[in-house]
Amino acid sequence: MAKKKIIDLIILIVIISLTSTGLFAQRSLQDKSSGWSVGLMSGFFSRGIKCDTQIITMNTPAGLLLAKGQNLGWTVDLSFFAGYGNSGLNGILFDRLPVSLDYQAGGIGGWLFGVKADWPIFSVGDYTFGLSADLMTFLGEKKSFSLEGFAEPGNATIQPNWSQASSGFFLLYDGLEKIQPFLIAEASFFWGTFKATETISDLTGSQGQKLKASGLLRLTAGGNYKLAENFLLVPSLTVYPASKTAISAELSLLYSF
Repeated sequence: MAKKKIIDLIILIVIISLTSTGLFAQRSLQDKSSGWSVGLMSGFFSRGIKCDTQIITMNTPAGLLLAKGQNLGWTVDLSFFAGYGNSGLNGILFDRLPVSLDYQAGGIGGWLFGVKADWPIFSVGDYTFGLSADLMTFLGEKKSFSLEGFAEPGNATIQPNWSQASSGFFLLYDGLEKIQPFLIAEASFFWGTFKATETISDLTGSQGQKLKASGLLRLTAGGNYKLAENFLLVPSLTVYPASKTAISAELSLLYSF
């Protein structure tokens, strides 16, 4: 119950902030140009995951297409991304089925989709403070493999699906000529399912495991590097401090028009 109240409070604070700071965001962006850019993003997404009493590190390398609208409606930067990744969930235990299964068969391919929004609230000198939010979803493909060590032939089919939603605050420094360093602190929520079906001879069983985050805090540091007139390079490093600490990295290359 306490956790639900905390989540409801965070959502309420974000809604109030978004509705009450629109004029500040608009005022701080009046002198900035708006437009679109497209590009590529490669990422190694990693975070600690809980499943019942188990805690593992889920690693998902991915390649994505990226489209970003800057200063849309004079208030928001909005990014869309989609691509393919490989989500690793080794160590998840399915304790029922016909026979218990400790998954160790490596990464599972799937499609990644997401959206990210940044709302600048106000600027002081070369510093800009604002709100940040994003949503990412992984739709895993089915993966089948043979089971060894049994007198009768056996096989298993697994499929994961998960989503991640984050919201918080960012701080950007715009006092350098070609570099804009930034920091982001967010509450990040994670939920998903990992389903397995096992068949050994004429015995068949299915089981689904719920996936949750091992911690809610997400901290990101990065920078916008202007390579040329219309090209922007954006590297970033993200840390999820929790009972299972994990580090993610992203690199984006954008062309504006």
